[in-house]
Amino acid sequence: MLERDLTTGAETEIVPSGIADTINGGGLSADGRYVAYDLRKDEAYKGLYVKDVDTGQARRADTSADGTAGDGYSALVRLFDDGRRVIFNSTSSNVTPGAPGRRRPGWAHHTARHAGSGQ
Repeated sequence: MLERDLTTGAETEIVPSGIADTINGGGLSADGRYVAYDLRKDEAYKGLYVKDVDTGQARRADTSADGTAGDGYSALVRLFDDGRRVIFNSTSSNVTPGAPGRRRPGWAHHTARHAGSGQ
């Protein structure tokens, strides 16, 4: 995944090649510091991530409060302008206690509170 500045033509690699076969989403914060996306590798879903472009740190967003990865597929709906909150749909049953699962409800997570390792 590349970010391209349409004025200068400068490109920044967001997700290194080889990490994923398919990258979906691509929400960008207002200041361009954060980008959100979901990954698939070898036909398997690998997670929804928010990456801090300045530091290179990526955090998995579709996690439970204790950082456990969601047990289903999630899709980005919106990354907020500040890059700290994300809204997504998920089939995961363990993202939020009591979640219905498999019905793709929408979740809003504060990315600083739901920190998981990422790509």
